[in-house]
Amino acid sequence: MVAIFYANRRDKKKTLAVVIELGHRSTLKNEITPGGLTHDWEVYVQGKDGAPIEKFIEKVVFNLPKDFPIPIRTLNEPPFIIKEAGYGSFRFQIDVHYKNPDKKENSFIYDLLLKPDSNYGHYKQQTLFFVRPSRDWKKTLLQGGAAYGLAELTIPSGFRTVWCV
Repeated sequence: MVAIFYANRRDKKKTLAVVIELGHRSTLKNEITPGGLTHDWEVYVQGKDGAPIEKFIEKVVFNLPKDFPIPIRTLNEPPFIIKEAGYGSFRFQIDVHYKNPDKKENSFIYDLLLKPDSNYGHYKQQTLFFVRPSRDWKKTLLQGGAAYGLAELTIPSGFRTVWCV
């Protein structure tokens, strides 16, 4: 377990946390296409347990490799999901933009894995911490699934923590 430390007690009591999920699902095609595509896949950003993250997320930008016909995909409303077909695994960046003018965005690196002979799905949870948010921003975060209680928990090893100060 990874413990979370605060500069002082006031920060702990005034910190909101929300968990988002970045994930993908891939399905093996029945036949390889003439272009060599072996899988259909989709990648997404969503709130944990269906939390309405669109309350505080302005847009999600998927920065796919440059060899995709449209490598930069911007989604301004949910569902924050893109669908494609492919033949290999790759790593790319996902940018999550907030509706708060003081906190612009966070970037995450995601590994999309396609298994050669099977369907596959995977996701990772990202815990976002907001220290001393303004009154309006706090209200927006709470509507999107943030909570004070999460900030008092420890985060399991392997889960990523992102501070959004």
